[in-house]
Amino acid sequence: MHNCSRMFFSFVATALLASCGNSATAATTSSVTGISAGSGAKLTVTLDKYGQILTLSSGATLYAFVPDSSSIKTCAGPCLSIWFPVSGVHIVPSTGISAGMLSSVRRSNGFEQLTYHGHELYTYAGDTAPGETSGQTLDSFGGRWYVVSATGSLITSLPSGSTSNY
Repeated sequence: MHNCSRMFFSFVATALLASCGNSATAATTSSVTGISAGSGAKLTVTLDKYGQILTLSSGATLYAFVPDSSSIKTCAGPCLSIWFPVSGVHIVPSTGISAGMLSSVRRSNGFEQLTYHGHELYTYAGDTAPGETSGQTLDSFGGRWYVVSATGSLITSLPSGSTSNY
């Protein structure tokens, strides 16, 4: 019986991985241009358990990927199926946003990605409701993901009493 269970779970895991591979490919294709915040979309500051963090007016939390640099965009390919670059085009800063820290970088596909204090900004597919921060401290695609504070620094910790995403 033990071998049958193992074979069943192996089959299910293989089927799930195969279907994830197909959907990841589709998602990568559709998200390769990133998230367009829309004309006149607002970059906002939201007060939550991490303090004052960057969000879009839709409530989507903004993250930075530690391995990204001004010359190398490490989040590419499959990474873009769950971490979506935020468009730097037509962003309107709201109160609490330092306009001097706003900029954008051009990705290899020509997409203008929003940056804040030099950090490329992303939203996370795992955040399914406004204000969620489930991507905080995740270690995926070769590095850590952190929420970005209104001051432009990365928030590298979890609130006390929270479980780790490591």
